[in-house]
Amino acid sequence: NAGFDLTLAHGGGKVPAAILSAARQLEWDLWPALHPRDALLVSCPPPRGFCEGLRALGIEPPRFVTRREAGATCAGFRFTPFGWNAEALRCAEDVLAQADAPDAEVVRRVNAREFCAMLESRGASADAATPVTVLRTVRELDRWLAAAPPGRQVAKGRHGFAGIAQVRFTVPADDAPSRGGLRNRLRRLLARHDGICVEPWHDIREEWGALARVARDGRTAAPRLHRLLTTSGGGFAGALAGPEVVPGAVAGLLRASAARIGHALHAERYHGPFAFDAYGHRRMGGEEYLRMPSDLNVRLSMAAPVHGLRARMPDRTILFAQFPATQA
Repeated sequence: NAGFDLTLAHGGGKVPAAILSAARQLEWDLWPALHPRDALLVSCPPPRGFCEGLRALGIEPPRFVTRREAGATCAGFRFTPFGWNAEALRCAEDVLAQADAPDAEVVRRVNAREFCAMLESRGASADAATPVTVLRTVRELDRWLAAAPPGRQVAKGRHGFAGIAQVRFTVPADDAPSRGGLRNRLRRLLARHDGICVEPWHDIREEWGALARVARDGRTAAPRLHRLLTTSGGGFAGALAGPEVVPGAVAGLLRASAARIGHALHAERYHGPFAFDAYGHRRMGGEEYLRMPSDLNVRLSMAAPVHGLRARMPDRTILFAQFPATQA
């Protein structure tokens, strides 16, 4: 259910069908994250020769299983969706797999961008925290836009994914004809995604990411770290993992942040996987800051495949790339 994030707002009912369909097709990108003894639920079997071609490269793929087959072949397996939503719960029941799901309302609350912004404000110094404005209604949006000074901003849907539901824009002057067009774009984004968060458009220097899991008892597993690759529009373009890819000082900060985030999620009664991003940016005066976390999702990550390949080839540096999402 790779469209997990997009279904948390209005059940996904206001997101265009083409965007939901494109997100669900990303199921295939996740196979490298799985162990060869695992099974990946797919809508259709792989094309002829696909698995044989991987084995010829020395890579043993997982089993590819359709939902129709899964009931007979995956009974007793531990079920791990991309993220826990209603579709995931139905799927776990269909395939008779063991499921340890957190509460649905908890998932929706801690996956929202304002929860991430709250964690960032707690961990950052006063001068480093990024101001994030949460807008839930058209009236709040119009009021914000009327008072916003000219400048570069980013609007993000409350439950974004891989660059979907992001609009980068420059606030025009008060009398600019383009201000009305911008208002319409942001109103559309707000309606589809149950609100938006607006924040400054930073000059990003480098980006990193971390994958971790918090157990029911609150223990947080050591995070897996990577360099994050994105487009200028915020779309996920890939990840790089290997020895010394993440500088030691940054790695230490990411590990400490993973522990803090795991503690906060446990306090909210969430358990399961989570992934967060961080980036370095430079402000107008030339000062450099590390924003962390810049994004947080309580699910698996599109960077999980790079770590699966690293487990197969631990002595190698792995680059995993994909065509980025650009739709809003």
